Amino acid sequence: LRRRRRADLHRVALRLVRGTSGRVGAMHVFKVPRGAATKPADLEQIAARLEQGLLDRLGEFAAGEPDSDRERVELQAVQSPQPVPAVIAEQARAQTAELICIGSRGRTPLAALALGSVAEGVLERASQALYVHKEKGETMGLLDALGI
Repeated sequence: LRRRRRADLHRVALRLVRGTSGRVGAMHVFKVPRGAATKPADLEQIAARLEQGLLDRLGEFAAGEPDSDRERVELQAVQSPQPVPAVIAEQARAQTAELICIGSRGRTPLAALALGSVAEGVLERASQALYVHKEKGETMGLLDALGI
């Protein structure tokens, strides 16, 4: 997701819990690319650097919020070889989340067929309510998805 939309989604989630005892879990799921390292120790170092970088970026979004809101945000970077939608649904169940907020690029049906859709995958797997955030007018077509 683009940086601006992540910040917008973060603010939407904070607005949803304002005035309640609710908390916001900001999570980024990642996997270390194959071929990134030749030794297990190197793989662990790469994963640790990726995780720290992701947590730093997630923290940037919360930094501009009031202290009372920042305290409600729990940051998490999850490394997993599993498909991202499965990890999101599993983490939501494990943390007893009531609502999952996820960003969408607004892919056209052909682009979604070529690349898949994380939001659609989460919808198929999660038992919680799902809020999908998409910027107005933003759409990703097949040629965009293929990088052409």
